[in-house]
Parts: sequence; structure tokens; C-alpha cells
Amino acid sequence: MDFSSKIAINTGWSDDKKYCVTDQNQQKYFLRVSDKEKLDSKKFEFDMMGKVASLGVPMCKPISIELCDDEVHSLHEWIDGRDAIDSILTYSENQQYTYGVEAGKILRKIHTIPATEVCEDWEIFFNLKIDDKISNEMIW
Repeated sequence: MDFSSKIAINTGWSDDKKYCVTDQNQQKYFLRVSDKEKLDSKKFEFDMMGKVASLGVPMCKPISIELCDDEVHSLHEWIDGRDAIDSILTYSENQQYTYGVEAGKILRKIHTIPATEVCEDWEIFFNLKIDDKISNEMIW
């Protein structure tokens, strides 16, 4: 797919490159670019996202995944919005509570999917993510 524009997204926890891309019809998409060594785990992630999307969870639905040269390209639907961390405090406590309840309902749906495969122990995986995030945020 050819894109008429590509804007980098510099937020998030992963070390993937992320972009908001636009095609010739002005349709926006979310493009995630990963190292080719991550192909298997990215395919698994893509398949799991498809399962989650099939439950009606509001999310950037997966469209395609492919190996392009030395990178894995994963294309998803685009959803306009803002990061919750930047906007949650602008809502009343009642609205924040309502959003929390909605998030809980979404999580309940997600947890109906059996965890049939695990790439690595979750505690190890999450702690590595946290350690990486902390080391990247520290200013000496």
C-alpha cells in the first residue's frame, strides 16, 4: 500500500516505530514497524488482536501484517483520539468512574479469550518493559 503521508508517533511503551499514515483517498491507518527478528511474536500479537477485535472491543482493528525488507509492517485501522493520561483529569469524577466501569467491561470481554500460548513468563516480560521504560525516562 502506498501512503501519501506518514507522521511519526513518539508515545507508547514499545520500541516499535509507529506512524499515522494516510493513503491517496485520505484514509488514515496506524502503521507499526518492528525488527524482522520479531516476526513470529508480531504475527501472534496480530492474530490475538484479531480475536479481541472480533469481540467488538473498540480498538484499532488489524488489517495486514507482512515482512518488508528487514522490517515487519503491521497495518491497523486508525481511531482518532487523545491519550487518556493527557485528558482524564479534564473530566468529572463521575465521568472518570463511568470510563473505568466501561474499561472493566472491555477487559472482561478480553479475558474470555483463552491464553493458549505464552511467549514468555508474564512477570518477566512486564518487568523487562518497566525496566526499559524507566531507563529511557531517566535523565542523569
